[in-house]
Amino acid sequence: GTCIVGQEVVVEEDAVIDCGATNIQISGSGSLVSHGHRFTIIAGDLTVEPGVRVVADAATANPTGFEFDLSGSADVRGKLIAINGGRGSSVAISASNGISIAGTGTAIDVSGAGQSMDGGNVFLSSAAGVDIATLIDASGYNGSGEQNESYGGDIVVSAGDDITISNELRSTGRRLGGGGVFLSAANNINIAAPNGLLNLEGRGDYGYGGVVEINAGNAVT
Repeated sequence: GTCIVGQEVVVEEDAVIDCGATNIQISGSGSLVSHGHRFTIIAGDLTVEPGVRVVADAATANPTGFEFDLSGSADVRGKLIAINGGRGSSVAISASNGISIAGTGTAIDVSGAGQSMDGGNVFLSSAAGVDIATLIDASGYNGSGEQNESYGGDIVVSAGDDITISNELRSTGRRLGGGGVFLSAANNINIAAPNGLLNLEGRGDYGYGGVVEINAGNAVT
């Protein structure tokens, strides 16, 4: 069966919601919201339709974010947001089948929320393939002035088949280092023209680039 989230649902602090093999579809006016905490959802398939959001609000006292542990697949065409308010943030999807990140704008945003706040982390793991067609942003805050210094976070993608990237994976820093992009696929890794890009720039004075690590069982193109 499928559980349809058609309105805002506020998720309690550190909640673990175990739906078993039931599918989760977030659509219409639906959203999942955590006010400055973390949560985990266990389900079959995940569908996040265009125009809807899963959000963990930025917090100064706690790490924030969420994890989807799926026995099926993930189809994300809306937005997954866990802005880092200073104590760290993350978005994670683990799926037995494929992961598709599509839609418009920024699909996953774990960037720094304000002055000198680093980017958070993104973890995508599939026993099948991963297809990323929309921007993922793990950048540190890019404010001006010498007092703003931030690192980019990490974007980690692993697949039991192919990884295809046709948009930007962005993890820039400001006056410090860009973050890291770590790609591991049992088969091929394709960073596709014209928009596929790994952006780990260190912006501003003294900034320096981040780290890229790519491991493929077959071809890298």
